[in-house]
Amino acid sequence: MVKFKTRYLLLELVFDTERRGTITESDIYNAILNQVQNLHGDLGVGTVRSTIVLKVVDVATNIIVLRVGAESADYVTSAIPFVVCIGGSGAVLMTHFIGSSIRSCEKRLLELNRDALHAKLASAKTLQEKRFIQEAICATTGNSASKEQQRANLCLSAMFGPKDA
Repeated sequence: MVKFKTRYLLLELVFDTERRGTITESDIYNAILNQVQNLHGDLGVGTVRSTIVLKVVDVATNIIVLRVGAESADYVTSAIPFVVCIGGSGAVLMTHFIGSSIRSCEKRLLELNRDALHAKLASAKTLQEKRFIQEAICATTGNSASKEQQRANLCLSAMFGPKDA
């Protein structure tokens, strides 16, 4: 039995100015296929069309998870940078991660969100904002310490043993 190998692409939808209307899954699908057609012709479209599936389209966070067959992944990844208009709106697709499982994409997305929360924590101005962001970090990771604090604690525990409580 032959295993069908797939690749999962974690993409972010970035709008150039402001959103004009809603963008649907079919708009994204058609924009990608149009660019594959422009770059690779009928061979590219025929190879991609049979394997491409939009697994997750989250309009609130502009996150897209796209599944494509491993043999046609190169056609899709080469066409994504040239997508500049989706559903009549000026938008581009930014590739964050390419993996062989949807679980690896989930892990990478959690990593990206955690990094964004740490960046927001560093730029928070009021104490209330900092507490709110720390609670969000704690809810996602179980630890509210910043990355620098985590690294310092790791180095100290490696050098001197764990801290006494």
